[in-house]
Amino acid sequence: MKTIIKFIIIYLITFNNAFSDCLEGDCVSGAGSASYSDGRKYVGNFFFGEFSGKGTLTFEYGRQYVGDFEKGEFSGKGTLTFEDGQKYAGNFKDGIFSGYGTLTFENGRKYVGDFKDGIFSGYGTLTFEDGQKYVGNFKDGYFNGFGNLNGEEVVHFNGKLVSY
Repeated sequence: MKTIIKFIIIYLITFNNAFSDCLEGDCVSGAGSASYSDGRKYVGNFFFGEFSGKGTLTFEYGRQYVGDFEKGEFSGKGTLTFEDGQKYAGNFKDGIFSGYGTLTFENGRKYVGDFKDGIFSGYGTLTFEDGQKYVGNFKDGYFNGFGNLNGEEVVHFNGKLVSY
């Protein structure tokens, strides 16, 4: 009896189909489409019931991810479009922005460069809505180190201007 209960629990955790409906195809280990009770809809590849490989995940209120999945998470290259028009195209790791990408904000501001743990970190270009441009290093989402602001060399330390 204990073995049967363990099998049922493992099945529900692994296949995560308890709250989904397979609409078409093979939603366990193949290509298919599924809808979920929280309003999400997924079209793409499954592996042991998880999103895997290429796919499109659309959320109830219009947010959409198109790209690579691994173990049910955004992983690899993809594009995430938000309800307000904000858009990220680039690399993901464990469901967050990681590596090189482009983040375009709803107000027109745009960052092209490196991300770490979902924030600007490394080298990048931030273009402001008024056309001003900063090219240089970022750390934890702030200007950090050497950079160039509208053609002038600047130095920042933890987001604070040190030299202009």
